[in-house]
This record gives sequence, C-alpha cells and structure tokens, in this order.
Amino acid sequence: MNIQLPPPVRYAMNALIRAGHQAYIVGGSVRDVLLGKEPHDYDITTSALPEEMTELFSRDRLLLNGLKHGTVTLIKYGTAVEMTTFRIDGEYTDGRHPDDVEFTGNLYEDVTRRDITINALCWNPETGLIDYVDGEDDINKRIIRCVGDPDRRFSEDPLRMLRALRFSSTLDFDIDPLTAECLLDNCQSLEKVAVERVLTELKKLLTGPRAEQILLDFRPAFEVILPELSDLTSDRYMLAARRVSLTPEAPELRLAALLYGLEPEKIASCAARMKFGKLHRRFLEAIGLNAVRPLPTDRAGMRRMLGEMGAELLAGLIELRNADTRALCHLVIQQGDCVSVKQLAVSAEDVFEAGVSRRKSGPCLSFLLDEVIEDRLPNEREALLAAAKENFVKEPPAPSGKSRKRHKKKPPAQGQEAECRPDGDLSGNADAQDGCTE
Repeated sequence: MNIQLPPPVRYAMNALIRAGHQAYIVGGSVRDVLLGKEPHDYDITTSALPEEMTELFSRDRLLLNGLKHGTVTLIKYGTAVEMTTFRIDGEYTDGRHPDDVEFTGNLYEDVTRRDITINALCWNPETGLIDYVDGEDDINKRIIRCVGDPDRRFSEDPLRMLRALRFSSTLDFDIDPLTAECLLDNCQSLEKVAVERVLTELKKLLTGPRAEQILLDFRPAFEVILPELSDLTSDRYMLAARRVSLTPEAPELRLAALLYGLEPEKIASCAARMKFGKLHRRFLEAIGLNAVRPLPTDRAGMRRMLGEMGAELLAGLIELRNADTRALCHLVIQQGDCVSVKQLAVSAEDVFEAGVSRRKSGPCLSFLLDEVIEDRLPNEREALLAAAKENFVKEPPAPSGKSRKRHKKKPPAQGQEAECRPDGDLSGNADAQDGCTE
C-alpha cells in the first residue's frame, strides 16, 4: 500500500521523522485510500510532544488553539495539517472533550482511544499500514464497528453515535450488531450534543446512499435530535424516509424532505432550534406554507408562483412534491397494498358461497375493493365475507305463524236446500231469503 502525500503533508511527515519522532498518517485519509477514494484531508499522529512540534516548525505558520489536547496545526502552502501527540484521554464530563489528556509514546494506546475501527488505521512510508483494531478487515466486510467497548465510546462523546450512522449512510456499510444495540441504548444522550455539531453530521448523513435505511432502523435516535418527527405515524415516517432517498443529494433539500409534511409551525420551530441558516429557514417556511398548494399547470399560474416564491424555492418545492409522489407510489407497491380485485382476500366464488348471487358478485367485489382501498375494511377473508353478506345478501322474511287454509264452498245443487250459516247468510244462493227455516 502506498499513499501519495500532498506536499504540505509530506513536508510535515519528513520533518518529524528526520527529527527522530514517530509520525503516521491516521484516520479518514488511510480509510479513503483503502476504499480507492481520494482523501480530502490528512491528519498526523506523532510521538513528538506539543512543545517539540512548535519548536520544530517555529519558522512556519502554526495554529495553537488545540495545544491543550496535543494538537498543533501547520499551515503550509495554504493547506492546514493537524499534528497530534500520541495520547490517552481522561474522562469526558462535557460529553465532547476529555477533561485531561496524558501524552504517551505508545501508538497502540493512541489508536485504541479512537471511535470506529475504519478510522483507526495508521500508515507511514517506512512501516506501511498499521492496523491494531482490524479496521482493514472491517473495510473489506463493509462494517462500522466501535473500537473497544461501544458503551464507553458513546458515553465519552455522544456525537460518535451520529458519526457511526453517518459513515454507515455515506459509505453504505452495515453497522456491527453490538455497536447498533449500544447506539440505541445510549441515543438519549444525543440531546446533550450542541445543535451545530448535530446539524453538520445530519446533513452529511442524509446525503448518503443508505440514508433511508438508517432513518428507519434508528428512528429513536432521530427523534432525540429532531423531536418533531415523533408526531409522524409509522406510515408517514416511512414515507418521509423514502422521500429523502428520492430527493436530489443536496443536504438542505434532503433535510427539507425529511421535515416535509409536518405542520408549518413545527417546521419553523425545528429550524429555529437547530439554528438553520437564514436562506434554509426561508426555504423551509415556503415549503411548509405551500405543501398542499396545487402546482401550476399553465404559464399564467407558473408566472404567479415564480413571482411569489422565486425560481430556487419553487424548484425545490417541485422536487419535493415529485419525490413525495414517487415515494408514496413505491411504498404502496413495496408493501403489497391491495389495488385490484385480483388482490382481494376473497374471490367471486367465495362471495357466491357466502350467499351473494352470481349476478351481484361483480358489484360486490368492486364494493369490497373500494372499502379496502379507503382503509374502511382490512383485506382479510372473514372481514370481507362479513361485509359481503351484510351488503349483498337479503335475509328471507321471518315466518308470521300458521295461516288457516280457507276452502271455497261449492253452491248447492239444483233442488237442494242451501246450507244455513249461523249469521243467516246463505252461501251459494243469490236469491236466498233473509233467514232460514227448518
């Protein structure tokens, strides 16, 4: 493995090594090289004490604001190079920085204090790659795993939880099961982290290819940093996560996609608390106010909306609306929602056997489909058959008791006396007398 160091980094490394100190490239730059990516910056870890570094680079421009924790920043050729002494961290009572550090000449002790294995790899031109924590193996397996005990790492600095999620999202790596379990157990402590640090990690996380899955798998953590999300039902939260993945990879736009659908006042409250920039807050406000406004379909309508919102805001709104529609379509298909008669849990034969006539089986199935689509009925056999019977099967009228059978008497034959009924009426004889005689 060989790393082509930029001139400022090579200058610092060579100076430290020539002076008799150990010096290694450490962290993200080594990880990126192993992933075949171009590193964006380089950090150096060294056995040189802070005072030895300031003396060695006394003719160069230095930034000493990190001196307490052993960090000296060299500015060379317009590039900043951080050089930090091997150290052992003390307690983290503020949840961000160690209360004190102990400088050490041992590289292993320095490496094992770091957050995740893939960021704890070291390299220099003489020794090549040094890996005390199986970070290279985790890169090959595409796994995010804490160095040592995850509970301890996360309690030292809760932001490490967001960093683990961010690297999983942006690198499309799985999170080690133990690391994931400890993250969920400790995520409430994220409320201690400054919102500026949270926002920086969140924006990077949301632009990753695995953002949707991370949002779904670690919802409790996101509800700590964005409590407004707890207002969303399970379905609406799933829709928000899918909408993020279908929105262009601009951090502000993806954050808007996550919040899209919340009440405007909730979005405004979130933007203020998280200290979003002025333009981002204006965009979110416009999104909230226009979330359900119909998009224009003619030139006049488009002119009016452009005049009100401006081209950039309107373009963002259109992207979100399109992503929202696509996300809803994807979820309906993915979850196998019933959208046709064929997908109903009953067939025409089923409703016929339940008592629905053949002639009415078609209208019955159409009725059941509509009820299922509108969530008025579950797509379950028993519920559907009960609805079919209730709406399409007529119960026979209840019997009203035995009725006497009445027989019509025949008229008497000619010359035969008419039968006299008790009421004096003569049956069958129109010319009968008013009474009867014996």
